[in-house]
Amino acid sequence: MPRVLALMRPAIFRRQVLDPHRERLDQFFSDIDVLLTEEQQRDLHNEYRTRAATRRTIDHHTNSTAFNEAWNDLPTKHGQRFYGLRIFAGGLGTIRDNNIR
Repeated sequence: MPRVLALMRPAIFRRQVLDPHRERLDQFFSDIDVLLTEEQQRDLHNEYRTRAATRRTIDHHTNSTAFNEAWNDLPTKHGQRFYGLRIFAGGLGTIRDNNIR
């Protein structure tokens, strides 16, 4: 999952990920949390583009890499820096009760 977010341009992240889920985000995140998530995605994107070590770590992941493993592979300093983005990404994979039939 970090790779998908690292490759995504920030404007596309906002348009294709944040905006379609705005109603749900407003239920669980404050405006500050959403801004921080957007900022962390932009920072991850920029770091992926500019730091070879981060790019190598992220590019090592495959489709079979577990969610936690992928996020834990980021260097500790950076992993902590992107913690809010990790929480957000984990929330994207949850099912809402009213979607179960």
